[in-house]
Amino acid sequence: MVDDYSFPDPSFDYEAFTGWLRDHGFEPDIILRESQLIPSCDEVLRLVNDEKLKEQIMDYVRAKKYPCSLFVATWYLLRLGHIQSPILSDRLVSEKLINILPLSFKPFEEKAFEIIRSTHFDDALSKIDNKYFEGRLVA
Repeated sequence: MVDDYSFPDPSFDYEAFTGWLRDHGFEPDIILRESQLIPSCDEVLRLVNDEKLKEQIMDYVRAKKYPCSLFVATWYLLRLGHIQSPILSDRLVSEKLINILPLSFKPFEEKAFEIIRSTHFDDALSKIDNKYFEGRLVA
């Protein structure tokens, strides 16, 4: 997933990126833009049962934009098959997710888990395994 929403880079070249992946022997199942998740984010927001949390997220959306944590929660629910979207093929639905993330992502992940916990898909959390490492990724 390419972040074209939270921290967009207008110079990002999708064709050069996919070419680089191919040249290095990688064939991703899907490449999509974070902004493509917005309709599904709206669906997840409708599923949030905790009215205080829902209002908090909506206030953030109105004041700024969709928060990273909502994109994360939405992506996890899509990948686990709890919600559907035409951007994700059924063949890419998984029974379990394992994420390897820098420790700096942990607050966003925790907020995403809070969002999922507030839906009727809270059992999805047992299917998500986050592993964190210290430091930053270097390209």
